Amino acid sequence: MRKGIGLALLLSSACVPALPLSPEADAAPTAVDRSTGGSFASPTQSGGKASGGTPGAAGQAGGVGAVGSPGGMPAAAGSAGGPVCGVGSDWCVGTVGTVGSCSDAIPIGGCDQPTVLAVDGLAIAWGTHSGAVLARALAGSPIVQLAQGMPIASIALRNGFAYWSVGEMGGSVVRAPIAGGGVQVLANRQDYPQGVTVDATAVYWTERQDGSIHRAPLGGGTVETLALGETEPGGLSVDGTHLYWGNYNDGRIRRLPLAGGAATTLYSGQRSPWRLLVTGGFVYWSEDSPDGNIRRGPVAGGAIETLATDQDVPRELVTDGVWIYWFAQGQNFGQPTPRIFRVLVAGGKPELVLTPRTSGPLGISPTAFFFGTNQLWTLPH
Repeated sequence: MRKGIGLALLLSSACVPALPLSPEADAAPTAVDRSTGGSFASPTQSGGKASGGTPGAAGQAGGVGAVGSPGGMPAAAGSAGGPVCGVGSDWCVGTVGTVGSCSDAIPIGGCDQPTVLAVDGLAIAWGTHSGAVLARALAGSPIVQLAQGMPIASIALRNGFAYWSVGEMGGSVVRAPIAGGGVQVLANRQDYPQGVTVDATAVYWTERQDGSIHRAPLGGGTVETLALGETEPGGLSVDGTHLYWGNYNDGRIRRLPLAGGAATTLYSGQRSPWRLLVTGGFVYWSEDSPDGNIRRGPVAGGAIETLATDQDVPRELVTDGVWIYWFAQGQNFGQPTPRIFRVLVAGGKPELVLTPRTSGPLGISPTAFFFGTNQLWTLPH
């Protein structure tokens, strides 16, 4: 049966002009959401995956709450978008350590729960529960709506573009400029594409349905299949030489040379690895379990180090280069108790940072945290 494209690019008719992005086009991402999905196996050229695509129409959002800049005062409600959802004290219970206080949390706006988000040195982009894709420059420009009506599974940023996957049977991988413009299809007829991540030349993703991993040039082109037959891989992460992932079902941490070659297993026997993060010569992963751990090991294999134990469904591993942060989603006994923790990249004792009232995605810019709860919040650090 032919797989449908499944792209519902229903864009807002209201327009709010967006400020141009900073010219620092090659700023590397500091934190990218990496959702589960996909899988790896023996490399092979792709067969039957459509690539490329023509840009579609896009609009800019109106009716979203006004934007506050990181470190400033909370923004007022957008005139057409309803009230800003709550204030800092409604958002979190308390702070342990020296990161900040609940009263410092700033609502960005939208009143629509974020489900995935990505941050780099220039911008933030996020998907929402209702299927909107929103973005704004960190310099304080208005929120721009890039698309609407999509089941967004994962999102990443690179060089002024947002890349995301439409997580459905016959889904797609697409991109759009952060400042607004056309939505370009990079790959279609993908079954539940997830785990989108990017490097300087390519976008990578997984297909949850068949356990495959793919890549395509950032600007569009031939889709290449890198691996097949993995057991529900997810948490894609990339460095300059390899692509890394965790197999959720068989507990293996794997990597594949970007220049070509077979995938190898770095570590095995892990419990449902969910997120991966590669930094400083280590691969970090979280275990999707009510008593999960945060662990790391050298990128070429070696001894495993446990950084934190008994984390209640830890997810969303991100770094600012000094600290590793994660969201312990909290599902023990059916009572969500989300908490945000951190540990030094150099190692040490984990610290509790904040206890939000609801769990959601997590991202970090050079100056602020971004959290998804009832809407998108930022907290300077």
